[in-house]
Amino acid sequence: MLEKKELILEGKKFILNKFPAVEGLEIALKFIHNSSEKFKDLESTIETLYKALTHVSIMINDVAIPLNNKTLINNHALNWEILARIAIAIIEYNCSFLPVGVISNAFDKVLEMLPHLTSKMSEELSDHLLQIKKQL
Repeated sequence: MLEKKELILEGKKFILNKFPAVEGLEIALKFIHNSSEKFKDLESTIETLYKALTHVSIMINDVAIPLNNKTLINNHALNWEILARIAIAIIEYNCSFLPVGVISNAFDKVLEMLPHLTSKMSEELSDHLLQIKKQL
């Protein structure tokens, strides 16, 4: 049986589970690759984190419910900051060989990219709206 660890956030009890060997290696390697200095692929990082989050459960009435889809994640991680804390915790719990701060640094890189991504999305939306307006 794989080890478990409790994590209490905002009064909710989450259970962090150890990754199975093969899947754990895959998650760790993808996360390390995506966290490198050449970090560019936000979608791959998010996909890897979703895979890691399937090893987190929320305890409800003494029943562990795995966070294995976006609906469950959104229902139990009340905001993105709580979700980030859960994601950091599951990666740190399963990748103890990583130097302290590697996980936080990876999230810092994601946060640094957010203004660029939102600006790009805003520009694309604006361009799209202009095209629609021209067609009217």
